[in-house]
Amino acid sequence: FLDSLSAHALVLTDAYANAERSNKSMCALLAGIPSFTEDAFMNTTYGGNAVDGLGLRLKELGYTTSYLHGGLNGEYKFDSFSKACGFDRYIGRDEFGDDRHYDGHWGVYDEEFLQFAAERIGEQPQPFCSVVFTLSSHDPFPIPARYKGRFPKGPQDIHESLGYVDMALRRFFASAAAAPWYRNTLFVITGDHTYQYNDHPRWYHNPAGRFAVPIMFFAPDGSFAGRDARTAQHLDVVPSILDLCGYHGTVNAFGRSVFKRDRPAM
Repeated sequence: FLDSLSAHALVLTDAYANAERSNKSMCALLAGIPSFTEDAFMNTTYGGNAVDGLGLRLKELGYTTSYLHGGLNGEYKFDSFSKACGFDRYIGRDEFGDDRHYDGHWGVYDEEFLQFAAERIGEQPQPFCSVVFTLSSHDPFPIPARYKGRFPKGPQDIHESLGYVDMALRRFFASAAAAPWYRNTLFVITGDHTYQYNDHPRWYHNPAGRFAVPIMFFAPDGSFAGRDARTAQHLDVVPSILDLCGYHGTVNAFGRSVFKRDRPAM
């Protein structure tokens, strides 16, 4: 499904995560903060500093904001850090409230949580910005028992869970497409970090390849399409979204909008 979606989206083909762990990646994706320290920003002595986050700036434009994470409330400080970044509401496993769909490790299985997320997103006043963090493609890669044997296992531990997550994304977009907010929404899709274990193609064995992730911009009206080979990174996500939303103020972020044509071509 993700491959089919990419045919109708703008795909940044030379894109990179700024960190090797989820909590450090959230700092880059939500606030443009690079991985300068051994631990994630929110766990350092600087964690109490003011953060120039995406939610804070979008609220200046009248956006309602939320952060949805099917994991344990408080895990990785996603709840407190999203609040520091200006997001109005955090929605986690507690708010989901149905442990029949608990994966026994990280939180709620992606299929059920993404359906829940589509409902919660639709309840917000427009315009809105929502971040959804999925879980099932993280080690130990749990999938519901009813899907055992349905998705190809492949040569790596992660492959079966990727098939499951891809199906969950298909169902999410099917639900979103039936909602009135869908056609006026920009979807930004990326991986928070790479999978470091098992065998990989040669490209992923070098220092750059170990951080290579997809970054994709999709709009149902077809306004984003093609491939952009200029170098991009997670730090560019906040400036890019603000650029598209027409934000003209100042933001302290280490990246730059991928829609500015001053990026060097490689």
